[in-house]
Amino acid sequence: IVSIATNSNNRQVERIMKARMGLFRHECYKAAVEHLADTCPQLELRQQFGYAFKHLYAFVNLCEESVPTETILEAITKGCSQ
Repeated sequence: IVSIATNSNNRQVERIMKARMGLFRHECYKAAVEHLADTCPQLELRQQFGYAFKHLYAFVNLCEESVPTETILEAITKGCSQ
């Protein structure tokens, strides 16, 4: 999903996957995580809400890297359909 959202920009993918950025773009993150839970039910995120959502730092980082929310949502849709 990160690779799709960043158009396979290897440097950006590596940065997003390694960093633990602070969350300031709350609406972006909320939209991404809710879409992930709805689009990828096999992840069972709704059943593990307290634990699983705390470990979705890559979506925090995508938002904080100013990847457009719509781009993130499209990447989730594509990534979960593969």
